[in-house]
Amino acid sequence: MSKKKKSFQKTPISAQKADDFLAKGKYKEATDAYKKLLKTEQRQEWQDGLAKAYLLRAKSLAKKGMYKEAVVLWENRANIYNDKESFEQYIHWLIKSGSSSRAINLLTDSDVNLPKTTLQQLMVQFGVLFFENHIDIKQAFSQDTPLVKHYKIIEQALAAYYQNDKKLCEEYINQIPFRSPYRDFCLLLKSLLVIDSNQNLTNELLAKIPSNSPYAKFASLVQLAIEPYNTELLDKLAKLSSAEQQFVSHMKGWNKQQFKAINILKEATSIRKVNDKIVLEILINNRQVFGEKYVQNSCMAILPNYINGIKLYEKIFTPLSKFDKNRIFALHHEQQDTPFLANKNWQICVDILKQNRKQNSLKIALILRHQADFFKRRGEFLNNENVPEYLIQSLDFDPNDKESYLNLTKWYKKNVQTKSYYQWSESAVKQLPQDSDILFVAMEAAIDRKSFKKALKYAVTLLKIDPINIKARYIARNSHIAHAQKLIKNGKYPLAHKELEEAAQFEKATKPTGIIQINQGLLELQEQGFIKPIKGRLPTELRTKPLKPMATKQFKEVNNKYLQPIKLLQEGVQLAGGGLLGLFKLMVDSKKQNLDCTKIYPLIVKTKTSLFISKTLPTQHEILELVNLINIYAEEEVNFLNDLVEQMKEQLQPIVKVKLLKDDMLSLCQCIKRIEHHELLKTFATHALKQWKQQPAFTFYLIYGVANGNVWHLSENQVDKLEIAIDNAKNQGDERTAIMIAKFIEPMYGNMFPKFNTSNLPNEEKLEAEFEKLNLDMEEMEKRGEIGPNELAEVLGRLAELGIDLPVDVPKKRRKK
Repeated sequence: MSKKKKSFQKTPISAQKADDFLAKGKYKEATDAYKKLLKTEQRQEWQDGLAKAYLLRAKSLAKKGMYKEAVVLWENRANIYNDKESFEQYIHWLIKSGSSSRAINLLTDSDVNLPKTTLQQLMVQFGVLFFENHIDIKQAFSQDTPLVKHYKIIEQALAAYYQNDKKLCEEYINQIPFRSPYRDFCLLLKSLLVIDSNQNLTNELLAKIPSNSPYAKFASLVQLAIEPYNTELLDKLAKLSSAEQQFVSHMKGWNKQQFKAINILKEATSIRKVNDKIVLEILINNRQVFGEKYVQNSCMAILPNYINGIKLYEKIFTPLSKFDKNRIFALHHEQQDTPFLANKNWQICVDILKQNRKQNSLKIALILRHQADFFKRRGEFLNNENVPEYLIQSLDFDPNDKESYLNLTKWYKKNVQTKSYYQWSESAVKQLPQDSDILFVAMEAAIDRKSFKKALKYAVTLLKIDPINIKARYIARNSHIAHAQKLIKNGKYPLAHKELEEAAQFEKATKPTGIIQINQGLLELQEQGFIKPIKGRLPTELRTKPLKPMATKQFKEVNNKYLQPIKLLQEGVQLAGGGLLGLFKLMVDSKKQNLDCTKIYPLIVKTKTSLFISKTLPTQHEILELVNLINIYAEEEVNFLNDLVEQMKEQLQPIVKVKLLKDDMLSLCQCIKRIEHHELLKTFATHALKQWKQQPAFTFYLIYGVANGNVWHLSENQVDKLEIAIDNAKNQGDERTAIMIAKFIEPMYGNMFPKFNTSNLPNEEKLEAEFEKLNLDMEEMEKRGEIGPNELAEVLGRLAELGIDLPVDVPKKRRKK
């Protein structure tokens, strides 16, 4: 008996140890522990733990580049669960480990439906193998697939590039669509075509290649090829392999002697501390090696970092023009984080260029955009009120710059200046009527102002340029539906039918969404007099009244009378995802037409054995899809989501019985919080805390729900719990949750005390010099007369740049008449 008791006591200790290993990221130890436990007894919780340990260890090894080992571990997990979790990562690991043929076979034979974006990323990986001339990979794909078809065009483009026929090369590249697996490679090739003539465009093209792209490394080498010579370039070159160094030197046009000198400089930098002064002197002393022109340009690039080098530069080369000196000082002040002084120098540059406006218009525009970009680099782009002014002025000199229009509309939208947002989206599309990005912005602005006909016009234009643009098809369809709903409200039923038929043309025949059928059903119910929209705002009682089925006998009578519209509704709900998902879409469209949802709901649930109130629980996938759907409606500013969730409370309650992963439960709570349904949030958070007691986010969601989202309803005990939750979140590395909680309780502490900004104060010597300079400038101002608003704004601005925040509002500069 004692032996059995002793054996029994060991099991919980071992289980706790296995769980601890897993929580601490010791996946190998966790795997071994769970295996030992399962030898003693086959428990589901230990199988779950082993499967999780396998997967997390696989991911950890993959991050270290150990893809073969990751593959083995994923397959070990698959022996326990055949749910294909992280299947797309498994395929990726197979490719990386050299088992590409096996990856292709699994991908084509598997019944796993991967998202389009994931499939596209995998195709990009296979595309890289095409360049490595893997014959077996090429033969594994049909000749009709984009992977093969586009590669043949790539080969022709490369042949033209090698023959230095840039025009023909570009023609081939332009034949490859934007969503091709070779998109990033095309951007690379385009950047190489313009690298000698337009380095700004080269930078723009390279910036579009994401950091996780397999072509990112090559892009970084091309970037180095146009980078000016300075200490940073030396450091970057030192980290490259010999082949990579030779590629960069070839792109820069260095000969063998120059490349040898670069290596000598590299060695010198590793021995002693190098600064810009030393680099400048080395370059000047080796002018014959590097070439006079190259050294001159490189020194010009160094001068903003080393302002004292101007005298040496002018002594060796030529006196700098007034424009060049002010440009160098402007860049220097930007590096010193004194934008007010930089702006003065840039303004002098612009004034000089304006003397020959026609010839210098693009240069002026670029300076103004550079000034706007400066705030982007500081992380203030969308908050600084000077940004729109710079961008608008730049468009006066160069009216065809797409990025300026996009940035303007983004700025005005973020700052809720709707009139300007609409105005500039219209100006952009007039100037660039065939640009897909501009059309997309114009579409969104038109929807925002509920101008559905305009949105439809832009969507149709965009689809002519990009026929597979999903968002454009979605907007075109929804614009027709929204217009139909407006017509239905006004009793114009025949025109509404026509609009819905037009909307159907923008749906895939193979994958209907059900929204058309739902709206057709609602339309016919109103035509036949079953229901009418309620004028004005629905009464509170009706807006939140629970959804209940009708008696079977009553349903049969209604069904016989309105057979066709009910059939359309039921078909639409099933196509829209069925269950909670389809129901939610139906209820949203009913509310959009001001219909009483309590009369619509019984038409699709039939009897008390219906899917919506039976013991059948929603699936994990269905719940996540519903969360995504609610978030989409919230983004579209559908303003009755809280009321609808209240009506569907009984149908949504069973979600707590579904076993969800922690991240999925967090997404669910975040979604319910977003629409401010506090009762349901409280329910879900309470349930979550039973499983994840140490998760600060769930503690917050529960307290938030109990307090009805009002910080002033918090008790002292709840505030203490939230402060502990912030500390726990920080300790767990969950900065997002810590910030979310802190923002919620911040009003309780207020902002009562002025803060003295010491973060960007210069050192004492520099501060004294700046004050002395400021004093001299003020004396000059006094000699010219009284200090007016413009001069006062200048003085206060300069003090602010020194880190001194004064308790007064800085007066705005007056425009000179």
